[in-house]
Amino acid sequence: MGLTYRLRNRTLIRAGYGVYYANEIGGVVVSNNPPFQYAATVTPDPTIPSLFLRDGFPADLLSPRNARNITFASTDINRRTGYSQQWNFTVQRQVLPETVLSAGYVGSKGTRLIINRQVNPAVFLPGNGSDGRPLSTAANIDSRRLNLDFQSVNAAETVGYSTYHSLQLSLNRRLSRGLFLMSNYTFSKALD
Repeated sequence: MGLTYRLRNRTLIRAGYGVYYANEIGGVVVSNNPPFQYAATVTPDPTIPSLFLRDGFPADLLSPRNARNITFASTDINRRTGYSQQWNFTVQRQVLPETVLSAGYVGSKGTRLIINRQVNPAVFLPGNGSDGRPLSTAANIDSRRLNLDFQSVNAAETVGYSTYHSLQLSLNRRLSRGLFLMSNYTFSKALD
């Protein structure tokens, strides 16, 4: 919905509001879990060729019972469709011939946005080991998980939110031969 109103001969007021819904196509991630999707990695000796495509895959490679470092994803069965509300209010004034000054407020609010929560987080281990290296590093994250049988377990939930507020200033000047001079400034705050 939008509105434009001429307040005076050289002053316009513009306002708008809209609601936009999230696209839920592909939102169900149950299909990302075994046995529907399964990834296997074969790492042969880098100096001696031992794996040839003509021989096919090694026996039982694609069987989930041989899987290691399993990653799961889940979707909240009570998920709801997220949406965003967006609005603006702008005053435009012709301050000089061919020169327009605009001042506006633009905002938005997202509700029920999808966030991913780690259900199997890595435990932080403070300090250093006997070798002087930190006990908690990116390299050993999977060995510090709460449940060592799995890597990450992501839960998609519709509990996220976002807000955005801004003051937007603009100065436009028409020059000769179709040239424009445009200057803009935005002061904003975003939270999510």
